[in-house]
Amino acid sequence: KASIIIVNFNGKIFLKDCINSLLFQSFQDFEIVIVDNNSSDGSVEYLKENFDSDKIRIIESEINSGFAGGNNLGYKYCKGEFVVLLNNDTKVEKDWLKFLIECIESDKSVGIAQSLVITEGIPLKYYKMNGTINLLGHNVMEVFEIDETGYGEIFQANGCSLIIRNQLSDELAGLFLNEYFAYSEDSFLCFKVKFRGLKIVHTSESIVHHKGGGASDKKKPSLLYFYQERNRLLNFILFFPGMFILKYIP
Repeated sequence: KASIIIVNFNGKIFLKDCINSLLFQSFQDFEIVIVDNNSSDGSVEYLKENFDSDKIRIIESEINSGFAGGNNLGYKYCKGEFVVLLNNDTKVEKDWLKFLIECIESDKSVGIAQSLVITEGIPLKYYKMNGTINLLGHNVMEVFEIDETGYGEIFQANGCSLIIRNQLSDELAGLFLNEYFAYSEDSFLCFKVKFRGLKIVHTSESIVHHKGGGASDKKKPSLLYFYQERNRLLNFILFFPGMFILKYIP
């Protein structure tokens, strides 16, 4: 039913909690595709020694191709009806996958559904409504309402935990562009889905606990800033016509 892609780069310290929380899901019709981005911390060895499950497939990349390239590589091996993206520095609740699948199956016009991602250090008040992005890709907090059932239509789905139909991904020529490496690649995917006329929705019933920064702690800040800002601008340039951009610049 579902193929869960986890991209890992030197995230060995997170893998125990993440994988164990997946293996004990209430919904069990899934596979886990772990893409290791040429880690040097023994992540692959740890996985092979500690997780003997036919649900798990480990793909070893010879290079670090980032979140975008790693997910694209994992996507090639996905056999499920649905593709689920999940960060490695997470721990999911027991019904996380059950509610995520129920949400996207509830409406054929839904292209992407995202979980409630509770990130360490973020005040609880910011989870009462969903945020979005402005045209240049910067975050705008507390824009979209969430109803009493935890459901709400949004624009920006969080790549930390989202689900999309495998068939739709194929029709959209895959998930991301490898060149994005990291940051705003989830915005890129959302633009593709939204401009196809499909909904992007949130469900608070599917809950993820997120450490935050697990994949970027060891990268140079200057490199992170470069990808953050360049990729935001790329989305603006790629998805909007030249005349619109010229009118918007002032």
